[in-house]
Amino acid sequence: MADSLEAITSDRIYRKGRDFSFALEEIRRNSKTQFDPEVVAVLKSGVEKELAEIKEQTLKEIGET
Repeated sequence: MADSLEAITSDRIYRKGRDFSFALEEIRRNSKTQFDPEVVAVLKSGVEKELAEIKEQTLKEIGET
């Protein structure tokens, strides 16, 4: 899964890398066929947690908490 995420988001000689949200949606869409649904759920949960922590830290830094 990590390799797929990197492959989708990285520039290649034959195409420009896609953004992170596109990559996550592509992985979610291929859950049960290409990716284990439990691993996809863990990835989604981890990403959501990380984004929440980034948002909280950013708000602290700009003094909006």
